[in-house]
Amino acid sequence: KRIFFLFLAIFTALSANAQEHSFGTSKVHLWIEYKIKDGSIDTAIDMVKDISELVSSEPRTLSYEWYLSSKPSTILLFETYESTEAFAEHWQNISSSDLLPAWFALVESSSCTLLGGPLDDPIGQNLLQGCENRPTPLGGFNR
Repeated sequence: KRIFFLFLAIFTALSANAQEHSFGTSKVHLWIEYKIKDGSIDTAIDMVKDISELVSSEPRTLSYEWYLSSKPSTILLFETYESTEAFAEHWQNISSSDLLPAWFALVESSSCTLLGGPLDDPIGQNLLQGCENRPTPLGGFNR
């Protein structure tokens, strides 16, 4: 019983610390799953290169990784930004191109998971509205 309560106390302390400090980083991570419309997967795969090329010019976008899911007609995107401000810069960049409307014309549905980052600023609040899944940090670290 003592070990259980000690574990519970440590876990609670780590949880509170992780929530308060967001792993000590201002990085923002997004995990997005796109379900592509029937017959459009090849076009979507081709667009990934163009979108990635556009985003690669953003110095504060730390990662922008695409994956073909094992689920049919599904593409995954993992994004990491230096901060909420870096995400805002990304959004402004990609929104000003013709690629975003063309991409969403291929998308049947999407789901978003938002991880990390302080989200109490207006940009963070917009991110929260756009991502339906916001897990609570439990512990760990981020370098």
